[in-house]
Amino acid sequence: MIENGYPCPVGHYCPTGSYLETQCPAGTYAKFQGTEFEEDCVKCKVDYYNDLTGQAGCKKCGPTSETDESGGATTCTCKGLNRKFQIETGTCLCESGYIPKNGQADYDSSEDCELIIVNVCTVDQSVDINGNCLSQEDTVQYCIDICGEDGGVIIEGSGLCECNVIQDVDTVCDSTCRSTEIQATVTSSGIVELYDPVTEITSSVDPSTINGTFGNFRVGNDASNSSANLVSLAATSDGTMTYDYSTSEAVLAAAGVQSNSDRSSTRLRRMRSNKLRNLQDVDANTAITNPTMCLSLGSTVLFSVSYDETLD
Repeated sequence: MIENGYPCPVGHYCPTGSYLETQCPAGTYAKFQGTEFEEDCVKCKVDYYNDLTGQAGCKKCGPTSETDESGGATTCTCKGLNRKFQIETGTCLCESGYIPKNGQADYDSSEDCELIIVNVCTVDQSVDINGNCLSQEDTVQYCIDICGEDGGVIIEGSGLCECNVIQDVDTVCDSTCRSTEIQATVTSSGIVELYDPVTEITSSVDPSTINGTFGNFRVGNDASNSSANLVSLAATSDGTMTYDYSTSEAVLAAAGVQSNSDRSSTRLRRMRSNKLRNLQDVDANTAITNPTMCLSLGSTVLFSVSYDETLD
């Protein structure tokens, strides 16, 4: 117990005479109140891990990963070679530079991954972002596919195109436009809060209750970050990535807030609701194509992923 205070909370320890609780280290936990010393924080058992401090329990490794026999793990080790454990999702995916064997999709698996072998390009060829060799003609079309009809020039060795025409942010949604857009944040408990600066009304929704939602919406364990900005990214029908100043249609609908399409105009595309695997669709008036984005530490990015039945 804190001296003349309250019981030491779960996930923490409080030496006698202390005035403030201390978080149990990563790899340990304190399930009950009243833990006194750091050595009383319990190590996670075998095949369980804890990557955060100040926790009341540990997380179980998935079927494709494990820990060593000593316990107290802060992460899991993938069973398959050249795979990396993903803390946020508890899955094992191929490490950078490796792909699943036999041309399989890169999903959670205990199968080994193999090194990506790329072709050696000739001096008159360029390399795309996937390491494929491009002729001069292919390079022109490659940059048109990325930049639009105005095209661009491939940046040597990067696989990226420098577009001939750069989209001006203010021509899409200037400061006046941005000031009226609904502002979305994610709270420490994983709730999305939507503030409408026009009506000055705040609405909220639990994104885990929205059909087709995947991922961890919780803000990190840093107590100084009680909320984080929610950034919406999506793809148009031709595969172009977009950043939308507005907010996910599915999130707005679940919160009972007027949709972006009602507030503005025609959309770039409409996802088929029965094929929706995530949340975001984009608005033609507020979407920036192929954006370069600087995100604040702790921001949450909301991607949309649609299902292509022709790939079955």
